Amino acid sequence: QLSFRLVPAQEPREIAQLLRRHIATVTPATVDAKLKITGDSSPVIIARHHLLLTAATRAIYKTWGVPPAFTRSGGTISLVSHLQQRFAIPIILLGFGLPDDDIHAPNEKLNLFNFFRGVETIMQVLKEFQR
Repeated sequence: QLSFRLVPAQEPREIAQLLRRHIATVTPATVDAKLKITGDSSPVIIARHHLLLTAATRAIYKTWGVPPAFTRSGGTISLVSHLQQRFAIPIILLGFGLPDDDIHAPNEKLNLFNFFRGVETIMQVLKEFQR
């Protein structure tokens, strides 16, 4: 099983076709190789100075007392690209976990303080965006 994290300007179907071509190239004649695509999602990038992101920046500072750390990460949540394409709106992802939360591990956790402060932050984002 393979999972690809695409970057802006990459198209899922094109990447799948390139993978299919590569597998065909390296597969010995005595082996029958099949590729099954189970889903795809286009990459998403949000303009750094969009009004929603500016509101989120203010909200994070007001709630946590420190400015946010902006990161470009390679997570794949296919709903994000579908919502952005369908409604032509930016989607922002706010993380409230800690490095030791072991995201996606069998012992994944989220500190309750961070959970409730995260809820406060999201409410503050909505307030800031209304201004």
